[in-house]
Amino acid sequence: MRYLTVRFVPALVGALTMWLGSFGVSWSSGPPTAIEKPPRPVVKSHGEREYAKRGSFCWTQSDGEGICADYPRLPIPTRRFVPVHPGGRVTVNLRHPGDDLIVRTRRTGSNPWVPTRPLNSTGRRWSFRLPDGVNRTKQVILDAKYHGGNDEAIFGIQLKLHCHS
Repeated sequence: MRYLTVRFVPALVGALTMWLGSFGVSWSSGPPTAIEKPPRPVVKSHGEREYAKRGSFCWTQSDGEGICADYPRLPIPTRRFVPVHPGGRVTVNLRHPGDDLIVRTRRTGSNPWVPTRPLNSTGRRWSFRLPDGVNRTKQVILDAKYHGGNDEAIFGIQLKLHCHS
């Protein structure tokens, strides 16, 4: 896995924000966290669980330094999968308080966005339902927002359709 990693100190945030803004990228400093990068979420369905694979992210560390790592492509390839029924519920444990979770599926027709809902007030646990019309294994992209929207991470997970005989 190759990442383009950029580290910066708070004094450089203003100049970096203006420069990245010219490319359509935004960054603002948020509250620091004790963990160095966003933890990999645990995705659970049909009694099985698997860690999602981390893709691109921007994260504020405990010393106030920000780090961004860019994964070169989407979807984020994964080797393992989580079984799910068409129309089945999937839970996501971000393992860190999140402000929002956006879920995108591939090849689901005209609308790749899947509605999510938080399962508790901490923002750690979220849920979504796989669309009924899905008839193949799906790569799912999880786009999580943290720290008031100042930090973000993209993860990938493979869902495999499961049917009982």
